[in-house]
Amino acid sequence: MYARACGNLSQPPTVKLPMTKTFALIALVLATLLAACSTGLGASPSPTTPPGPTPTPSPTPAPTFGPNDIEHPTGRTDIVLRMEQGGGFVPFGFLFTQSPSFTLYGDGTVIFHQIDTRAGDPFGGQAMLPWLVGHMSEADIQALLQFALTTGRLANARENYDNPMIADAGSTIFNLNAGGVEKVVSIYALGLDDGPDQADRAGFSQLAEVLNDFQNQSGLDLGELTVYEPELYKVLLMEGFGEPVGQVIDWPWDDLTVADWPDAEEPDGRIAFLTPEQVAKLTDVPNGGHIGVWVTTPDGVNVQFGVRPLLPDEVEAHNSAS
Repeated sequence: MYARACGNLSQPPTVKLPMTKTFALIALVLATLLAACSTGLGASPSPTTPPGPTPTPSPTPAPTFGPNDIEHPTGRTDIVLRMEQGGGFVPFGFLFTQSPSFTLYGDGTVIFHQIDTRAGDPFGGQAMLPWLVGHMSEADIQALLQFALTTGRLANARENYDNPMIADAGSTIFNLNAGGVEKVVSIYALGLDDGPDQADRAGFSQLAEVLNDFQNQSGLDLGELTVYEPELYKVLLMEGFGEPVGQVIDWPWDDLTVADWPDAEEPDGRIAFLTPEQVAKLTDVPNGGHIGVWVTTPDGVNVQFGVRPLLPDEVEAHNSAS
């Protein structure tokens, strides 16, 4: 599926080039590998330093990595590449349930959000679709990392990209640990045309587009996709502001009381960590989170619960801290 690093270029392997709206990751990989072969095994397209307000980047020295030797951690809970999008002017419960939409772990496990085509108000209270789980080969991991580091412009990206001309927008956050680069990059108002750093933003947008539509990327073999079944859920107890949205249910637990959600100040709020069996009494499991389930407490008070599943690295961190 992918071109060999440097073989007989007169007879290259067949590469499918789908004409889809989403940027074709496999096409980029082929171009990258052919360029590497033209300059030697250790060469690759060099990312550029973030430019100023002008859209034309200036070439500068950059990390060098061959087509098949981008180092990365290999543990089952080691984050290699992650993307999270959210924030902006949204309800608090929505911010609580915000979660990474894509995570690649060191062992090749990839967990990502499904594309939700359901109609309705995003703040209307319906449960989010469960994450999907697949597994990437090392060749596909290398291809994705090549894309993220070069065209995706993460190799030389700085930590923060602001846009003071826009208010109340969300942010896109990339976590990267590969090719000798370990960083978190936060881009405010990605996808809006105005603002500085247009060359970098264009690369970030291409990477976000691929990761947001990962299940439909042509040329990638993710194995048999399954629904992610989290070991733990983080559940937020909130005051019931305004009129309830959707059905209000009675307190569903015999073994839990309001006191099991300890008092805390913002922004964390009152949080408890529940098992899937406990969450199943509140809402469907597995799921990708729920912005607000309305419940009447035994004292007759309406409250809301925000539900967010924990990813494997978050479960490990929680268990280590417990």
